[in-house]
Amino acid sequence: MIDWLVYLLTGGFAGFLLAFVIALFKVGPGKPEFNFPKATIICCALTLGGPFGFTELQTAIHRKQMEPIVRSWYDETDMIVAEDDHSGLQYWKVLAVTKDKAWIIVVGKEWSVGDFYDRPVVRLALRKGKSGKWFIDEETTEVLRSDRLNKDSFVWPPFQ
Repeated sequence: MIDWLVYLLTGGFAGFLLAFVIALFKVGPGKPEFNFPKATIICCALTLGGPFGFTELQTAIHRKQMEPIVRSWYDETDMIVAEDDHSGLQYWKVLAVTKDKAWIIVVGKEWSVGDFYDRPVVRLALRKGKSGKWFIDEETTEVLRSDRLNKDSFVWPPFQ
């Protein structure tokens, strides 16, 4: 929850700041009327939706080559435990891809202490080998959020 509050506050502030900077160059004698409230709303929408849109775009582009790797890792790992039929991999998103590295957010669902499900979040790090195939880099893969493992890190953008 705190992730979303911080995300909304910083994204809203960045959108306002962006609109203000645009207004500095658009307002003046001989220039057309500048609609600051409309520009602020558009800039806030871009700063808040941009990271999610970028992530969705990266996931769509790289889905075919990375989905088998993510699914096989999820089935074999003990970072996320699926104990019943309702547990399992909820979704995964590609955060960023470079020439030889990729970062993926994996969100699972597992039964937790008490009568509720936990949604653990793992940031997978992938590297491209010399053969051109992607593999999991276990050294930099980390659990960001999990009740069972007592992990509670900040997730940006706030997937959960």
